[in-house]
Amino acid sequence: MNQCLGRTTIANLRIKGFSDILPTDGDSVILATRALPVEWKCSLEKGATQSQDSFEEQKQALSLVRKQMKKYISLKECNVKSVIIVGGPGTGKTTLLQLAVVLGMAEGLHVGLTAMMAERAKQLGGCHINQMFCIPVNEKASVTQLAERAILGLLRNPMKYHYLKMLDVLFLDEFGQVACEYVSVMDLILRCIRNSNAFMGGVILITSMDVL
Repeated sequence: MNQCLGRTTIANLRIKGFSDILPTDGDSVILATRALPVEWKCSLEKGATQSQDSFEEQKQALSLVRKQMKKYISLKECNVKSVIIVGGPGTGKTTLLQLAVVLGMAEGLHVGLTAMMAERAKQLGGCHINQMFCIPVNEKASVTQLAERAILGLLRNPMKYHYLKMLDVLFLDEFGQVACEYVSVMDLILRCIRNSNAFMGGVILITSMDVL
């Protein structure tokens, strides 16, 4: 899953015109490990029509994401805070999220990307929340019931179970579309699978969301 997400993300960023700032060897990023990370500074370039304020905010967002990843890797922080990238439509939130995916992979982290809209998740190289977590569609079930049934489904799918157990960073596009109940279900699943009382089982949650 990591390799598929990495190749799709890098390909999408190149189509968007970010080839100059991406690592020259994309495969080295995809195959990076914590023991052998890939040095990549991700030096953003200001767009021709972009305001200076927007450019500075984007740099700050990426810097914060990198800082949280470094905290996670150092193990000095047992529960690293999540990051929400907020902005209006067309301000580059999804692009920042994709750059952050590459940053995480370059650090050798196991990353995942999901969204509430299946087509959106597929375009970004990830998969729908229900598919990733094996959450059944049942409007009458409680949060606890959904989490229990999802865990049973994951136990029958060792590959997905292992993927979530090894996950370091979860990227979630359009977080504002995700119901709070779904966040609670994902939280319960990851806490159980990873045997951790930390939020999301200690996985760093990095999301994008439109301005309310």
